Amino acid sequence: MPTTVTIDHLGQAGDGVCHWQGQNHYLPGVLPGEVVALDEAGRVQAVIEPSPDRQSPPCPHFGICGGCQLQHMTPAAYEAWQVQRLGQILERAGVKVTEMAPLVTMPPHSRRRISVHVRWLKGKAIVGFKQRKSWSVVDVRACEIAHPDVVAALPGIVDLAGPLAQIPKAAPTCHLTRTETGLDVHITGVPPRYDARLRAQVTSAAVAMDLARLSVGKEIWIETRAPQVRFGDVLVTPPPGGFLQAVPEAEAAMAQAVQNAGKHAETVMDLFCGAGAFALRLARDHAVEAYEMNAEAITALQTAARRQQGLKPVQAKARDLFRMPLSAKELNRAQAVVLNPPRAGAEAQVAQLAASEVQTIAYVSCNPQTFARDAKVLQQAGYRLCRLQPIDQFLWSPHVEIVGILEKLST
Repeated sequence: MPTTVTIDHLGQAGDGVCHWQGQNHYLPGVLPGEVVALDEAGRVQAVIEPSPDRQSPPCPHFGICGGCQLQHMTPAAYEAWQVQRLGQILERAGVKVTEMAPLVTMPPHSRRRISVHVRWLKGKAIVGFKQRKSWSVVDVRACEIAHPDVVAALPGIVDLAGPLAQIPKAAPTCHLTRTETGLDVHITGVPPRYDARLRAQVTSAAVAMDLARLSVGKEIWIETRAPQVRFGDVLVTPPPGGFLQAVPEAEAAMAQAVQNAGKHAETVMDLFCGAGAFALRLARDHAVEAYEMNAEAITALQTAARRQQGLKPVQAKARDLFRMPLSAKELNRAQAVVLNPPRAGAEAQVAQLAASEVQTIAYVSCNPQTFARDAKVLQQAGYRLCRLQPIDQFLWSPHVEIVGILEKLST
């Protein structure tokens, strides 16, 4: 007989949480307050009493594809949950925020960048996203989050990466980026076991797709024109596979928050700067020192800065800020610092910031947990988290981007 349970709340990953067989049980695709029937294995058989916050998912792959977790939730309820969850994370960490700005949301079909997996199964190539908690790949023909130009390229990926998927032990992942000059495709997960014939076959498919650039591993196989993205009004050619924010409008919202925070600074340091999404915008009004461990990204930033007229001086250097964080003395050359680390946060660099005299810190984070950890250190060192800007870059997922503005209290 099925077991009937009531969903209590959503967990951090967007799963519904209920108490079942003496412990919390996490169920995908259900919402707080819903009564659901479970089979003997604890899987949802049916939603008996749906929540008023439930809607019909817009994507035909929802529930099988692991890319979106919350399409079944109305926009108002989804956005409220994102803000509530962020507040809970900060509260648990003991981080106080003076002002929580309204959530900035992204519309469907806005992502310029996605990654799809390619597998060779039963004599044909399968292109799509991994299933939830599985290595299996869902054959995708539609995507509600990706830009139409990116979705339109998916059929061509069959001919492009299908031959590579037939290489023994290959598991190609195609990273597609829509740029101002065309599609940029970077393929990883391919052992270097290809001959000239296979390479020519793949390159021919790239030409047929009119790709701006195709790179496999660390090598560019074809570049018909430089793929270019725009950081403010500065055109940049990012390196193959280099970091880039997924949605241009989300990047612009982050940049606006960063620029507002540092507007009174003469010199701004941009740490974990990537190819210059913030640095090149800031250089319109400030001298900029930029640091990033990826040397190719630094080269792209330097090249763009040299070509662009009207910028203040930009110094960009390759440096591993995890192993060699800037010291408090070095940081004191700037009045404002932008910090945009990966998900692990910036524990070592934050320790030096805490000991510095930097007046303003704009901390851009894709992980509220590590942000809260680092913000707590800065607050204990005399900084006030005066404003927090949440940005829902990854629509229908539990991920949220934040820009925290911290000001050093006068002593």
